[in-house]
Formats: sequence, structure tokens, C-alpha cells
Amino acid sequence: MERVMQPRQIVEHWVEAFNQADAKRLSSYYAENAINHQVANQPVCGRDNIYAMSPDSRIGTQ
Repeated sequence: MERVMQPRQIVEHWVEAFNQADAKRLSSYYAENAINHQVANQPVCGRDNIYAMSPDSRIGTQ
């Protein structure tokens, strides 16, 4: 049975993954068809593309 996190827990886990530069874990918090739109950049569509935004994904450290 999959555990359902509360919104606060999701944010805490997201921030922890971000601070650890864990791109794989960070991208796992997004839906398959998510859109990540950073103000200074064009929207990035899809979990795999969100993961690919990370330098870690390009050097294979995660």
C-alpha cells in the first residue's frame, strides 16, 4: 500500500532533495505530465524533461 504524504511533508521532502542536489528524487515529486515553468526560462514539460534540467542528470551522479 502506497503511503500518501500530506502537503507539508511533500514540501519538506522536496526541499531536502533540492538541498542535496538529488535530481532523481526531486523529479520524482512531479507527475509524468507536469509542467515546470521557471520565470526566467521556457516551460519544461514532463517528469523526464524536468529531471533532465538538472546538471546531475547530465553527469550521471544520481
